[in-house]
Amino acid sequence: MAISPVNPYAGYGTVVTGERFVGRENTLGLLHRTVGAGYSSRALVGEPRIGKSSIARLFLDQLSGDRKINASWVDLSSVETNLTLFDAIYDALVETVHLPSLRQAGSSAVPFTGTKELLRSSTADGRRHVMVIDEFDAVRGMESSNLSVRRLRELISRPSDFGLTVLLCCRRRLSSIEKQIPNLSDLVGVCQAIYVKPFTPAELTEMVARRWKEGLPKAEADSLDEIAGGHPFLSEAFLFELAEGCHYEEAIERSRDTLNSYFKKLLVLLEEDDLLQAARDVAVDGHSVPSTELDALIDYGLINRKTSGLALWSAAFAELLSNEARPVDRWSTDA
Repeated sequence: MAISPVNPYAGYGTVVTGERFVGRENTLGLLHRTVGAGYSSRALVGEPRIGKSSIARLFLDQLSGDRKINASWVDLSSVETNLTLFDAIYDALVETVHLPSLRQAGSSAVPFTGTKELLRSSTADGRRHVMVIDEFDAVRGMESSNLSVRRLRELISRPSDFGLTVLLCCRRRLSSIEKQIPNLSDLVGVCQAIYVKPFTPAELTEMVARRWKEGLPKAEADSLDEIAGGHPFLSEAFLFELAEGCHYEEAIERSRDTLNSYFKKLLVLLEEDDLLQAARDVAVDGHSVPSTELDALIDYGLINRKTSGLALWSAAFAELLSNEARPVDRWSTDA
């Protein structure tokens, strides 16, 4: 293949913006009709690097022209663990409305009470707030996480009173996060999940067309499907190597470290979510699994229903699971 003078996949692994962003129209539309319209909060749930933050960023950018909306962003992965969730929320709101912070060092009361006062003041002025809380899984390790999440539930369950809707971005289902926080009330009931799944064939075709307008040759297309199964990050990593002029077998080899690192993280996530055995059963011989676990794996987009039965989203990941007890020739995480 000829080498492209500018590799359109060179930014893989970073938040996707501009012409790199493809698809996701249905998800964005739903976010605007719910969170953006101020009716209710939602949680974007999906496996790592599936595109949750990219969707959330574009969503906030699209709201920027509405003067009645104060849009803010909180990344919990960058918040110190000795702080509470409302330390982060309050600071983000204060920065958004350009007000001096009332929080004093060592005070745990001001962030929550200050947040309520700020929100009520904004509502009285006809404004409302839309907040993205990225990497929400990190709340599990924060100070007073159970109290903070209960307080968040109080605010987002009353959008007409406080004028706040939030979009949580998380790798795990909210029910799984709640299991790891003691004495936590139900957040799921006021923050329904929107699952971010691998690309549809049409979305993947759009990504490929940034370099290959007529599509990939069959061998390359088959390799892309086997490795990535429509996963945006893994797809871009493989396409980057192809666009550098690599033969598809060399591109597979050069993508190995990225692939293995990702699969290791996914294994940990599935184990923590009590879904690893179900995924393994499907990978090994298509065993039936309990409906609740099957539904969760389908929601994540990790299992697809095909005419031949159930199949994991990535043939490479399926091979890894089915060969865990012995060395894996092609996709071993020990390579």
